[in-house]
Amino acid sequence: MSTDRRWLARPLAWLLAAVLLVIAAAPAAAKTERKVRYSRGEVFRCFIRLLRVDLELKILEKDLDGGFVLFEYQEPIYKRSSPASLEIIELLNEPAGKDKEKPVAPDGPRSKLRMEIKRAGASDEIGLLDKLEAKLREDFGRR
Repeated sequence: MSTDRRWLARPLAWLLAAVLLVIAAAPAAAKTERKVRYSRGEVFRCFIRLLRVDLELKILEKDLDGGFVLFEYQEPIYKRSSPASLEIIELLNEPAGKDKEKPVAPDGPRSKLRMEIKRAGASDEIGLLDKLEAKLREDFGRR
């Protein structure tokens, strides 16, 4: 490389390195899952109260039959809003026969929770699921 172009190569290399560093440091959307021993209805009602009353977050859409809540998550430190969702999946045992209904698992988990916060890390999702579990224990007792 000639001497007159060398002054251009170093700043471009530094710029490329800085861009890669910023991209790598940006929080990626994660999906955190957890199983709980509460029914879908109990989890749904408790989560709505947690969002509205305890955390004062905005609920965008909710559907008990569909098993989801869409809300606006606000980061505690930076106060930046991010779209978020909780999906509540009811866990069922395999049916005993072809025409039998699927019974709810008696001793195991009854629901699977899938939390996703778009512009936050898994630690925020885990923290929110921890708060939800604490509220479930407070409202419905330990299971």
